[in-house]
Formats: sequence, C-alpha cells, structure tokens
Amino acid sequence: MNWNAAIAVALFILTDIVVWFQINAQFLDGWWKKHALMLCAACALPVAFGYYFAWSYSSAAFGSWWGTRFIAFALSFLVFPILTHYLLGESMFTAKTTICVMLALCILGVQTLK
Repeated sequence: MNWNAAIAVALFILTDIVVWFQINAQFLDGWWKKHALMLCAACALPVAFGYYFAWSYSSAAFGSWWGTRFIAFALSFLVFPILTHYLLGESMFTAKTTICVMLALCILGVQTLK
C-alpha cells in the first residue's frame, strides 16, 4: 500500500468535509449565518493546511500534478453529495447527480489504477 496515497486521500476527504461545513453551516443553523466571519476564520487555516499537505502527499504518491488535481476534484464531488443528502436533505439520487458521482468514481479509477 502506498501510504502517501492513503494519507492524501484521507486529507482531501477531511478537508472537503471542513469546506462543506464552512459553506453550508449557515443552512444547518441560523446562528452561523450571523457569525460568518468567525466561521470563515475558524476554517481558513485547517482548509489551507489540509489542501497543502494533501496536495504534497498526492503529488508524491502519483507523480503527477494533473492526476492530483483530478483526484482532489473527484473526492470533493463524492463528499459534497453525501453530506448534502444526509445533512440538508437534498437528494443525491437524481439522474444528474448520480451520473456525476459515477463520473467522479471513474476519474478516481483512471487516476489511481495503473
């Protein structure tokens, strides 16, 4: 197992989760809408460091910046529909979203399988 790849994927997913809460917490609880500056400030460093180190580990694991970009995109597109479905109640089982999730899985497969 390539530990750089595993660490990169874990960091991308964790950072995508933080980003999801940063942009959607306002819809979960009105308190966050009134405290947007605090939310953005609290998330800024974890997001910056998360993506920075995920990118470093991914580039080392896959040897390609394009591959790293596609992996980051695909993982973000897998995290967003799942959290939006479970926490905001918007279905991820529409034709458009299902096709996009399948395409994200294809992108991951193309980039990670040798």
